[in-house]
Amino acid sequence: MTDIRIAIAATCDIDKPPVRALMLKGWLERESSPLHGKIQIRIFEPGNPSGLAAAVAQIRIFRPDVLFFYTHFSWPEKELFSAFSSLKKENPGIVTVVYNDSVVKLSEKTACAHGIDFILRGESELNFEKIIARRISPDWNPPEKPEIMHDYGGMENLNDIPSPFLNRQIDLAGTSKMQIFLGRGCPNHCFYCPIGESRIRYFTHERILSEIRAVLDQAPSMRRILLMAPDMFSTETAGLIPHIRKIAEERKVIFDFYTHSGFRHEENVISSADSPFFYIRAGVQSFNAVSLAAVNRKADPDAEKDNLLRIRRFAPSAGLGAELILGLPFETAASWKQMLEWTVKMKTDIFVNHLFVPPGSPLSLSEEGKKYTVSEEMPYFAVSTNTLSAAELSALSSETKKIFMVLNLLKSSNAFSHVFYLLSDSCRTEYPHIDLALKTANKLLSNDKTSVFAGEYMRRTQSYSLSTKDYSFFSPDNIKEAVAVFRKIFREH
Repeated sequence: MTDIRIAIAATCDIDKPPVRALMLKGWLERESSPLHGKIQIRIFEPGNPSGLAAAVAQIRIFRPDVLFFYTHFSWPEKELFSAFSSLKKENPGIVTVVYNDSVVKLSEKTACAHGIDFILRGESELNFEKIIARRISPDWNPPEKPEIMHDYGGMENLNDIPSPFLNRQIDLAGTSKMQIFLGRGCPNHCFYCPIGESRIRYFTHERILSEIRAVLDQAPSMRRILLMAPDMFSTETAGLIPHIRKIAEERKVIFDFYTHSGFRHEENVISSADSPFFYIRAGVQSFNAVSLAAVNRKADPDAEKDNLLRIRRFAPSAGLGAELILGLPFETAASWKQMLEWTVKMKTDIFVNHLFVPPGSPLSLSEEGKKYTVSEEMPYFAVSTNTLSAAELSALSSETKKIFMVLNLLKSSNAFSHVFYLLSDSCRTEYPHIDLALKTANKLLSNDKTSVFAGEYMRRTQSYSLSTKDYSFFSPDNIKEAVAVFRKIFREH
């Protein structure tokens, strides 16, 4: 007989299966667990920010004894806390637990105000199992105030966690993209990142390769898999690359993975990823040495640039994208534009994440972090920094969005791209490529034929996560109209 009903509201990432929640479910239901046969677990997927209310409605019907919110940073904070408050009001006996991105540093005071009983930090399995064991005990008493539970060590052996892929817990029939976790934690301890709180550990190579094959066997529509590891070129994971490359080329599936651009990897390691079925995302974050030092980012700007060029040289067939963070300490308008100019000129893809400053993080506690202000609407989203006012940071974000609109249009037309770089390479301004992109964007926003789609791009694109890979936004007519506007700019020059 089931003793307790558990609801887990979770997503691994928007529009991707909730892999981490399924790992937690598998851990709690494993045969060796003291909870085996005593619990019933259902996972609810909000899917996107607007889907949170629908998930809460389904949870209300399920009437759980324990509610675990595996939160995502894009969930609106007010709606998230409102969900806790309403469910707790309807059922005062429900045990509420929160974990993950947006509330990883949630304060005890805020948790108390919204009826949250437990805050999990680090990893979830061991501590959540303890909470459930307490809840089903005859001696159960709810905590009088929110209880913060830490587990930064996590599992000693990750392979003890049942695999949702090998156990076929996910219906992957229509899935085209997803994430596979190669390990947990990170050795880098950057001050803005909660992942670095856990020590680095990996699943065995055998399990990782078995999971990849199982996913591809179950998902005929799979086109892209993101391999989650701090640095795929590291000693612990580089040996997987030749095996994954063989699978990728046989199955015609693209594998994305990360590398730390501050570390110099051997030529043969980089060249092992020289395949059109690999896409390398280099974690640059900043070319500003003072900014890197302020957030404990172990990298040197010149070495970062050299490593990006080495990846291009030794793995020319692989895709390459540079990841940047807008809003780091000591970043100025000039240093940001210099960094953006270099990466645009390099013709690499670019991913820009707006800085989040969770309360209690090493960054928020530093002298620089204390000067930050954050948004009330988007949890911990930096509104101003120690060197940029709110107006200056907003202007940089808007300019970057405009630049990315033009770069995305370039992606959709080789002729347009060729002429753009030919013209910008000949310009003699301090930032020729981004200046020309900005001029083009402003023309598109003011031109009668292009202002509608350009304005829609600016409205719909989320400022906290920008990418030069969003060119599917534009229709063939949009592209033709943009090229016509650019021809006029070209003639003027």
